[in-house]
Amino acid sequence: MTSLSPRSATCALLLLLGSSSSVWSLAPPLPSTSFRRSLFSSLASSPMDDMMPEEEAPFLNPKQTAVLFCKYQNDFAAPGGKIYETVRDVMDATHMLDNSKAFLEYTRNVGCTIVHCPISLEPKKSGITDKPFGVVERIKSANALTFGAWGAEIVEGMEPVEGDLICPKFGMCAFSSTNLHEQLTDLGIENVIVVGFLTNGSVESTIRTAYEKLYNVFVLPECCAACSMEEHIFSVNQNFPMFATLADGVAMMEALKPRVASLEAGKDSDEKKETKKEENVPTKKVLPMETVTSAAVSTKDDDKKKDESAASSKNTTTTTATSKE
Repeated sequence: MTSLSPRSATCALLLLLGSSSSVWSLAPPLPSTSFRRSLFSSLASSPMDDMMPEEEAPFLNPKQTAVLFCKYQNDFAAPGGKIYETVRDVMDATHMLDNSKAFLEYTRNVGCTIVHCPISLEPKKSGITDKPFGVVERIKSANALTFGAWGAEIVEGMEPVEGDLICPKFGMCAFSSTNLHEQLTDLGIENVIVVGFLTNGSVESTIRTAYEKLYNVFVLPECCAACSMEEHIFSVNQNFPMFATLADGVAMMEALKPRVASLEAGKDSDEKKETKKEENVPTKKVLPMETVTSAAVSTKDDDKKKDESAASSKNTTTTTATSKE
């Protein structure tokens, strides 16, 4: 008999819960959001064909789920951005930006933790060497994503709002050189959804680390883009399945839809835990201050009476003994 690892067991449990759709009563629908199907599914081969289908979507508790939006900045996502023309074809093919805006709105509405992960290049703070290479060299040579510049600002439609987290990073991985893991741990996050730029850069680097840190990791290819479709497809097909579950956007929205039954069960569970906790704590009777004062005075009076009674008894005994003598 094959035993499941803790990660596999968790995923199996989630899928089991998701398959029992009759158990869950759905909460009232949230404000409608569109999620445009991308052209990507027709361009890519397996395992894209094996992405988590909508009808098999597990139930993910939004309160235990964080969505990491990587580098949705003007230089990548806005016309006029210094890297925009490089990623534009893939963005158009996947409808990446429209999909991401819809997903951001939806996940924010259902109560997920929203984390914005922009990158800004400051040579003295970013850890960039004097002779950068690879993708960092390409970004630096384009003078892109410079701290404080328009290109480094979050693109319109993806801006942070009150309650969102902002995790500025200085490299590819959202966890590297940041306190993101500590923040998510404090919030009780178990599930991480990663989207953004670049598919084979920050997104892939972040899901690898999230996997190592034992999160349940999900990726939406329809919300990602790379510098070429070849790079995008290769990462999604060959690398992503090693570290994350590939999810269709509509299926993920269904998985995050609040279930009334589950929320009530969670509330009952919390109440039971609190009751159990209280039962285990030794009871200590605490009296109101005036009662405590009254009790203290009464105790002193009683002690005084006992002392007087004892003294009186002693005197009586002494007198009797003297009489006998």
